Amino acid sequence: MLAHENFELEVLLTHQDELRMFRAGRAYRRRGWVVVGRSLVGVEQAVRIDSPADAARFLPKLGETFDTEELAAGSSIDRRLAQRMAYCLRALGVIEAVGKRRGAVLYARC
Repeated sequence: MLAHENFELEVLLTHQDELRMFRAGRAYRRRGWVVVGRSLVGVEQAVRIDSPADAARFLPKLGETFDTEELAAGSSIDRRLAQRMAYCLRALGVIEAVGKRRGAVLYARC
C-alpha cells in the first residue's frame, strides 16, 4: 500500500510504562510475569512514511551486501525484528535478495 500515491502512514513513537505482576503458572514463556497495565508517558516523535523510499530511511549504514544479523547489529534491535524488517523492505522493493552466505540470505539495496 505504500506504493499507492494516496496512502501515507504516520507512526507515533511513544514512551510507555508497563506494569507487570508475578502470577505463578501463567505466562510460561515470561516465567510467570504478566502485563497487567500500561500507561502512556509521552509521545516522543511522529514519523510519516509516504513512499517506499521513506521506509528505506530506517536502514542503517551497511556494506554493499548484508544479512539480517548485520541489520540487527546496525539498528540495535534483535535479529527476529530485523528479519521482519527485511521481509517488509523486500516486499516494498527497497532491498532485494542477492545470494546466500552459510544459510543466511544476503540483501542489497535496490
